[in-house]
Amino acid sequence: GGQVDVDIDVCVATLLADGTKPLTIATSDKTLFATNFDVTGYTALTGTKYSFDNWKLHSGAFLELPPGSGSTYTIGKYLALAEAGSTLAISNGTLNITAAGTDGTGLFRNADLHVMNGGILKFSAGWISGYSNAREITIDKGGLWRLDGMDATGRAIVLNGGNIELNVPGRAWELRSTSIDVQDDSKITDVTSGGKAQTSIVDYDLAVRVAEGKTLTIDAEIITSGTMKNQSTGKGIRKAGKGEMIFLRELKHSGTNLV
Repeated sequence: GGQVDVDIDVCVATLLADGTKPLTIATSDKTLFATNFDVTGYTALTGTKYSFDNWKLHSGAFLELPPGSGSTYTIGKYLALAEAGSTLAISNGTLNITAAGTDGTGLFRNADLHVMNGGILKFSAGWISGYSNAREITIDKGGLWRLDGMDATGRAIVLNGGNIELNVPGRAWELRSTSIDVQDDSKITDVTSGGKAQTSIVDYDLAVRVAEGKTLTIDAEIITSGTMKNQSTGKGIRKAGKGEMIFLRELKHSGTNLV
């Protein structure tokens, strides 16, 4: 526990939180190029400028990025979040990812992602979340996940009133055999100018559950080769829950509607 104050441009260190007391890392107005940090407990970052390389979140670790609106964190290299049971949380400011993923597990490996109120998770490169990665991404009310680069995800998506923006003309987002659990009113929106941002569920199954009295509004084009259904077998979009799923744009599917 305690605080580490950093007033240098480059820091190579290993920081081990004991899992019971928070460890706070604070910077001045300089950018901290943080390399090879092992995080084992709850750790919070303060200050406004960080550049990450090879951070490791071990099982049970919770890394929170809490500074105020306008703060920006950039991950331009590999972030080695290797262990299941760890969480990367954005509670304020913007986490901007500029490095592309290299394989199906994505840039964050086995860490869960949590975008809290006031947080923005921004993908400025492609293939970041992991198309064969089943770890969870949760977006709370007041949180935003924005795609400025094409992404294919297998992550389970939980929308607690948070929103998703697609800013990539053409095939912006592929959902590969995953789920969207809507706990509060949420939106998926095409924010491109001059082109359509498409959400593709071709050859995969998407399970959508919307809680009673809540609404998932999809203001983006959907392409699927499967069936719109309420059954659990086969490819396509499977809707469950007593809430509503509303499509405001074109829905292109070559399958049937099955209720």
